[in-house]
Amino acid sequence: MTWNEGSNTRELKSEIAILEARDNGELSFEEAGVIVNCPFVKWNGSHLQL
Repeated sequence: MTWNEGSNTRELKSEIAILEARDNGELSFEEAGVIVNCPFVKWNGSHLQL
């Protein structure tokens, strides 16, 4: 994903925000051909039960 020239770069915090930015012409997507499966087991302030 890259910001298109002239776009207002900002942190996108949801899938909906990313798709809206894409639909508004702010973002371009290029398929990498790689799938990354990276589940979070621990994050700031909590973790998954083991």
